Amino acid sequence: MRKRIRATALAVTCLSLFLILFGSSAVVAGSAADKHPELDKLKDANTEVTVVFKQEDLRRVLQAIERTTPKLHFIYENGVKSAKRISCSFEHVTLKEALAQLAEEHGLTYMFTAEDTILVKGDALVYGP
Repeated sequence: MRKRIRATALAVTCLSLFLILFGSSAVVAGSAADKHPELDKLKDANTEVTVVFKQEDLRRVLQAIERTTPKLHFIYENGVKSAKRISCSFEHVTLKEALAQLAEEHGLTYMFTAEDTILVKGDALVYGP
């Protein structure tokens, strides 16, 4: 009987730990998207995105995301020549979640200039002559 109680207590503890660890990451991911209401204008916000990069130019990451939907185009502020190198992993997330996470982690902002065109701004982008 005591073994059964200990096993049940252990199972409850493990489940609680799992929910704390993975439940909180879902809240964080949701809140990142909530912080960027401009992304609500995305026509294909629920398009699934899967891209994984290690130490890649931020602009190339955005270009890979752009290729996930033919209706989306990014433009960059005048003078942008490249961007810092980042590592990211988006596997089976929505387009909106991926863009929101990039914005949160790399200080990007988005502004729609047309129905399918987004102007990308931010400190992570490198400006040059």
